[in-house]
Amino acid sequence: MSNIKIKLSYWRYPEGDDFENIEAFKANLSKEFDTEITSQPTDAMGGGLYEFVIEIINNVHFADIAKDYFEDGVKVGLGYLWKPIFKRIRELFSKNKQYIPDIEVAKFVFRDIEIIIYPLYPDSIDEVVDETVQTLLRHYAKIKTDTTSIKSIHVPIFNKIDTYEVCAYRVRLNVDENIDSFKKADYFGLWGIRCDNDTDYIYNVKNRVMIKTRFYTQQEYDILLNRKFESE
Repeated sequence: MSNIKIKLSYWRYPEGDDFENIEAFKANLSKEFDTEITSQPTDAMGGGLYEFVIEIINNVHFADIAKDYFEDGVKVGLGYLWKPIFKRIRELFSKNKQYIPDIEVAKFVFRDIEIIIYPLYPDSIDEVVDETVQTLLRHYAKIKTDTTSIKSIHVPIFNKIDTYEVCAYRVRLNVDENIDSFKKADYFGLWGIRCDNDTDYIYNVKNRVMIKTRFYTQQEYDILLNRKFESE
């Protein structure tokens, strides 16, 4: 069995309806990985049902992987971090299209950093995960040079003041999003870099430029928005 641990969680209909073949999915995944899968029924009948929160935990340093990649072009074995997992998820989703399943967020947890990839459109994470991680490996030395004590990398970030004008740099929002459309190239525009000293940076992938400024996740944005409403 691999030393990688997989955590999957999702919400399902309160009637108890669940994915077809979910038990076989759990059993097969557990043959290769230390696997933890949890689901909960919810009365919220809107979005978010049958969307996986994926956490892939690996007891290695991402800096070491990036160093090997940069110095030797080592790619062999890199995909084992996620490819078998995403392949099985894709197969499960294909048998349960009635639920319109998707991936809500994918977190890659290493000993030194977390990489968090957010969805932009249906199946977007599955589509871009390989290219995103490969791109990050190529840029990691530059990112680390221009910052200190990286805690997490958030992909992607947008420079677009939200509808309620509470922040400029943020993730794609769950509600009241004022960006008209999203495309694959957005994953390779801006990334959010969060450091241990609670300092944020925005990294421009194309121009390889880092700026020191705050960005907001959905949860952090919700807190800002609530404060704004309370003060009015």
